[in-house]
Amino acid sequence: MEKKEQKTKLKLCSTKLTLNLIEWIKLYRFTITLSVLQQFNRIIFFHKSLKIILVIFYFHYVFRKKNS
Repeated sequence: MEKKEQKTKLKLCSTKLTLNLIEWIKLYRFTITLSVLQQFNRIIFFHKSLKIILVIFYFHYVFRKKNS
């Protein structure tokens, strides 16, 4: 019986954690997205060749999809 209670407590705890995490993600999603985009832009700014490669891969992917 005691083990069952422990499992229930654990489940409750994990559910609470998950809910807290979801709330946190909702709150910070916009900020996180913005900062990630800024970092990505910074990387691309420093690596112009990376940008060119990304564009090439994008077009390659699009054309391959059209041909299939």
